[in-house]
Amino acid sequence: GAAAVVGAYRELWTRYAADLPVQRVHEDRAAVFLDVYPFHPALMNVLTDKLATLANFQRVRGMLRLLTQAVALLWQRRPADAHAIHVHHLDPGHGPILNELVTRLELSAYDPAIRNDVSSEDGTSLAADLDARHYAGLPPVTSAVARTILWNSFALNPALQGTNAEELRFATLSPGVDLG
Repeated sequence: GAAAVVGAYRELWTRYAADLPVQRVHEDRAAVFLDVYPFHPALMNVLTDKLATLANFQRVRGMLRLLTQAVALLWQRRPADAHAIHVHHLDPGHGPILNELVTRLELSAYDPAIRNDVSSEDGTSLAADLDARHYAGLPPVTSAVARTILWNSFALNPALQGTNAEELRFATLSPGVDLG
């Protein structure tokens, strides 16, 4: 089913091309996505281009630990928007993932922001509250945006930290999610 899923994303990327990052010369996002499926290309970029710059991040083992936890959580929760595994599916409020960030990667400075604003095990984060109050019945877009921004903040080089609106749209857009 990978080809059908990637085809649906290709249609979205074509429809919203003006709102997404410009493709690099000779870049074929769909081909890249098919190669790394079920992982969204933006997730792979965060893992390989941003987290990999952190001194304490073990490139292969670290990625496997995070992805294992994300897959287990997706299998348990089975969200309707999980056509592929996106950056926002790495829930930083989930105990084992939070532990990875705070202890192994030594990013404890982010702990209060994660628990209060981005994601918490008890569902009381600001993002979860905004999703419940303003987007009930829809995919949790506020949580997706907050998580994607957070994960894009983890890089050693300040020039790599953060994201822009186009990259954020690319990372969160999926079938069933309105780009607006």
